[in-house]
This record gives sequence, structure tokens and C-alpha cells, in this order.
Amino acid sequence: MKKYSILGLLLLIIFMGVFQGNAYGSQINDIDNDGVPNSIDHCPHLQEDYDPQFGNNVDGCPADFIPWHDSDFDAIPDHIDNCPAVKETYNKIQDDDGCPDSLSYSGKAIPDTDNDGIADFLDTCPTQSETFNGLDDKDGCPDKSIVTNDTDRDG
Repeated sequence: MKKYSILGLLLLIIFMGVFQGNAYGSQINDIDNDGVPNSIDHCPHLQEDYDPQFGNNVDGCPADFIPWHDSDFDAIPDHIDNCPAVKETYNKIQDDDGCPDSLSYSGKAIPDTDNDGIADFLDTCPTQSETFNGLDDKDGCPDKSIVTNDTDRDG
């Protein structure tokens, strides 16, 4: 009886291993389809070449990878730039993704008249750019100076 239990356990382990690999393997997030999941891929937009000449080092990058190439000159290297051909806008809204921050819906651009990164339908002041200074930065309006009676400027 013990012999059948061990055999059954081994078959179960093999069976689970085969089907688990297929179930999860097809669902990994891999933009460049090189088999290296984006979560550990050092170059998510460039395919790994699995070059044995360089010790089969699987880092998600091609062996001849030069880490600093910036096609759109936005200071975000192409290998981590989600939009390597389009310049980042640097308006304090997702500035590390490499993409300009214009909103789109179903392929149509959502208007942002003042180009502050806040869509007109959410923007309290759609014709005046937001002042990104930590004070009501999500309302879409420039911030006015607060007048105080602090004549000696000690706060």
C-alpha cells in the first residue's frame, strides 16, 4: 500500500507541476515577449537574446545592450521608457513613465486646454494652468499668494 501512496504522490506532483506552468506561464506580463516577466526584466522593451557567449545571463536585455540610449531626448532611457519615440512632458504627473501626460479615451484625446495634465472636465480652471506646488494641486487652478500680516517674516 505504501508503494502506491508514494507513486500517487509523485504523479500528483508531476501533474501539478506541468499544468501549473501552463496556467501561469501564459498569463505573465511580458511586453517584449522574450519570456522574462516585466517585474524582473531590466529591459522590458528590448528582447533578451539568451546569448551563451555572455554566460547565458538572463536579465531581459540583449547581450550588446548599451544602457543609455534616449531616442526622444527626454532623459529617460529607451529600455525603461514606455513611449521611447515621444517626449515626456514633466508636469509632476507620472513623470517617470516616459510618456506625455495627455489623457485619451477610446483612442480620442480628452481635451486639456491649459496643458496642465488635468482634463478639462475635471479642471476647475480649464484655461489656467495648475501651479504644482503642493497646494491644491488636483483642482487645476493656479494658486494665489496668501496675504498674511506677518510683517517681520518670521512665519
